[in-house]
Amino acid sequence: MKNRRILISLLVIALVVTVASMATWAEFSDISRGEVAITAATIKIGGVEGLPIPIQNALPGETFRKDVAITNGGSRPMDLYVHLAERRGFDFDPVLSLTIKGQGANWDGRFGQLGWVKVAEDLQPGDSVKLNMSVTLDRAADNRYQGQEATYVLEFYAVQFDGAAPQP
Repeated sequence: MKNRRILISLLVIALVVTVASMATWAEFSDISRGEVAITAATIKIGGVEGLPIPIQNALPGETFRKDVAITNGGSRPMDLYVHLAERRGFDFDPVLSLTIKGQGANWDGRFGQLGWVKVAEDLQPGDSVKLNMSVTLDRAADNRYQGQEATYVLEFYAVQFDGAAPQP
């Protein structure tokens, strides 16, 4: 019986300690939140000045020059490429040459063969690149080119600085 009283006493003590510890158990805490706000950069051509290049009444051997300025209208540096996107009208390709010179650009060849050419690198936001463009009707242009008309459409492509070049 004595063992039974000891056992009951121990159980009562254990119960009292458990209840007492639950009643006094507390924990201080705090929560703080922070935001991660993101605005994606913009890669944008802000403007192309100097196009179109009007060529009228061209004679064999004549060269037409025009400065073309392209502005970075985005928020980050960009690389700039140009290519011939489309030709409409008569095929002047065998006798029409194009030269592009500018910041790192130096292309000279048949207009119809203009693939993707890098014309500016690391162009900063708000800055412009000036390209000197020359179009020449070769002296080899014979009578079949008289009175013919064509439109060559240039396309400029901006990509983030050191980004992937456009694919042909």
